[in-house]
Amino acid sequence: MNKGLMKLKDIVQIFLILAVLIVLAFIVMDGRSRLERSNTVLAQEQANLASELVELDRTQQELQYINSDAFFERILRRNLGMVRPDEIVYVIVYTYH
Repeated sequence: MNKGLMKLKDIVQIFLILAVLIVLAFIVMDGRSRLERSNTVLAQEQANLASELVELDRTQQELQYINSDAFFERILRRNLGMVRPDEIVYVIVYTYH
């Protein structure tokens, strides 16, 4: 084979290898960029989840209280004015002159 043709063939191979390496570098950079965005979204979702878990715990505690005898008694006393049979009710009357 001709030396000139051989050199041209080597240059083309080097060019193709460089082109493949450049494409691979862009693919890696794009993948890294996507990974960073995904990690950001993951961190945001984890923060949202933690907030929702706190809210769920608060709601469960509130529901537990609403289902308790103490809440029921409070409603009966406050809204309906009920008292226990053994309790004495005092009524304070204010007079204004």
